[in-house]
Amino acid sequence: MAKSLSKPSSDLVRENAALMAEANSLYNQINRIWEKAELKLREIGVLRPFKAYLHTDECGDESSFGVAKDGGKWRIYLVTSDVRDHDDEHTKWTLITECPVETRVNFVEHLPKLFEKLVESNREAVVNLRTAALKSAEVFKQLDLEI
Repeated sequence: MAKSLSKPSSDLVRENAALMAEANSLYNQINRIWEKAELKLREIGVLRPFKAYLHTDECGDESSFGVAKDGGKWRIYLVTSDVRDHDDEHTKWTLITECPVETRVNFVEHLPKLFEKLVESNREAVVNLRTAALKSAEVFKQLDLEI
């Protein structure tokens, strides 16, 4: 015998509407956090793409933040890969703003690590640039060219 479905009470409908409104507001707030983090990265400067390791779960999946250009802008990605497969074919880069809300909430606490890695990456890039500039100057000198 089929059970008849009853209409939800108006109290339940009102409560659900209030919950949905609050959830949408919180969802937008979480999105703004990540959008502001990307703006801050661009404002303080990124010299090259980089990854900031976060953790490896019990299944062997590694999660990292990644920063790379998308449409000419530096963007934050969640980079996931299986540590058992060391090829890029099994690495997935997903814009953090396109990750499920639960993922964005869980990784907000790791934002300081992303900014620490940014400075570390920029420091390494400047060291490499200094070395390249010195080598370039030596080559120009050997060729009797002016810089």
